[in-house]
Amino acid sequence: MFTNELIVVAILWGVGSLVVPRLDRFFALTFTVIASVLCGLRGGGLDYDGYVSMIDASRAVDGLDVAVVLAVAKDPGFYLVNVLSEFIGQDYWIVFVLMALLGFVPKFMMADFVGAYRTLFLVFYFFLMAPGLEFAAIRFSVAIAFVGLFCISGYVKKWIYAFSSFMFHISMIVLVVAFFGRIRGFIFRNAFFVGFGSFLFIYIVLGDISSYFEDRSGSLGAGNIGSIIFPVFNFFWVVVFANSKRITAFMARDVCFRSVASLYVYFSLLSMAFSLSFIAASFRFLEGGLFFGLYAFFVYGVNRRFDVVVLSCLLSIIFQLIGFNIVRGTWEALWVI
Repeated sequence: MFTNELIVVAILWGVGSLVVPRLDRFFALTFTVIASVLCGLRGGGLDYDGYVSMIDASRAVDGLDVAVVLAVAKDPGFYLVNVLSEFIGQDYWIVFVLMALLGFVPKFMMADFVGAYRTLFLVFYFFLMAPGLEFAAIRFSVAIAFVGLFCISGYVKKWIYAFSSFMFHISMIVLVVAFFGRIRGFIFRNAFFVGFGSFLFIYIVLGDISSYFEDRSGSLGAGNIGSIIFPVFNFFWVVVFANSKRITAFMARDVCFRSVASLYVYFSLLSMAFSLSFIAASFRFLEGGLFFGLYAFFVYGVNRRFDVVVLSCLLSIIFQLIGFNIVRGTWEALWVI
C-alpha cells in the first residue's frame, strides 16, 4: 500500500530539511506531492471499502437531488470530487488521489506559517495524524485543512475556505460560532465552565444522541465511561493551555496564532461535550482539536520560547496522538515493517 515507502520518505525528508534548512520549502513541497500520490494509490486500508461503496453509490445517482446526494456521498464536496474524477477516468484511485491532494496541499500552505520547520510539521502530522485522517477519515481531513486556511487568510478568502470546509464535512458549520470575536473570547476565557457545562447539558438533557442517527454503530459505545478517557484528559490540558499567561499574551499579538489556538480549544470543548452522548462525533472533534493544537505549537515555537506549562501542553498532545493511534489500531493497520 506504499505506506512503508512513505515512512522512508518522511524520515529522509525530515532529516534533510534539518541538515539543509534553506531547502526546507522544497522538501515540504515535494513531500506533500509524494505523500498525496502514494496515499491516493494505496488501494486498501482503513475505511477504504466504505469509500469505494460511497463512490459506486454516488456514480449511480441520476441528477443532483440534494437529499439523494447527501444520503450516498455524506457531503456534497465528496460527491463533486467524485463527479470531476469521472472526466479523468473511472478508477477509484483517481478519487483518492484528488482527496489526498485536497487534504495535503492546504496543510502545506499552512506550513508556511511555521517558518523553517515546514517539513518537520508535515512529517509530525504524517506520523501522528495521517493514519487516522488521510488514510481513513478523508472527508474530515479535507474539511479541517480548509478550516486551517480559513485561519491564515484574508477576509474574502476566509469565507471561501469556510464554505469549502462545510462542503466536505457538514459538522464544520459549528465552528462559525468560534469566530465571532466576543463569543470566541468568552469561550477561551471560560474554557472549563463552557466545556463542563456543555458536557452536562448534552448528556443530561439530550442523552445518547447517537440514537437519532441511522448508523448506531457510529456511537462506538456512547455512555461508556471508558469512551471519555481521551476527551477528559485532553480537556484538562486545554484548560491549562487557555489559562497560560504566555499563550494569552502571544495571542494578543499574533492573529494567526489566536485563530488556531481558539480552534484547538473549541474543537476540544466540543469533544468533551459529546464524550458520553455521541462518541464518534467526540473522537472526530478530538482529532480536529489535536491537529490545531499541534499546528498552534509549531506556530508558537517559531516566535517564542517554551516554558514548563507550554511544553507540558505540547507533550500532552503528542502523548494523546500516540495513544490514539495505538488504541484505534491505525498504525498497526497501515505500517507493517
